[in-house]
Amino acid sequence: MVDFGQIPYDQGSGTIWHVNPTGRVERAVEELTMPVDVTTGTAGELYVVEFSAFYNRRTDRFTPGTGRVVLARTEGARPMLNDLDFPTAIVRGADNNLYFTTHGAFSEPSSGGIWRVPARTGFTDTTP
Repeated sequence: MVDFGQIPYDQGSGTIWHVNPTGRVERAVEELTMPVDVTTGTAGELYVVEFSAFYNRRTDRFTPGTGRVVLARTEGARPMLNDLDFPTAIVRGADNNLYFTTHGAFSEPSSGGIWRVPARTGFTDTTP
């Protein structure tokens, strides 16, 4: 489960929760910033979409171009892709490639995109 964080969405206040087979809820990864979705890689690693790095309290808006895809582990998160505009979803396809969306909110109509990260190359090629 993904916990977006505490309002006003302070950096590092987001968490990924794990529910084990007995129903016990445990923290899997902490100190994320506005996580909105999570998927597993082929080796069970977690890939998390962080919506935005900043929430401007004065303007009551999220900052574009600050979203990320991170590789999350219990010891913390490592950024894999930076400077994304409002990513909102990530999934591992049947082909083992990762797919994530951008411009999922607060963007012009038809500006959204689905990006592919090939499993064979990891994060070296992101082709829309």
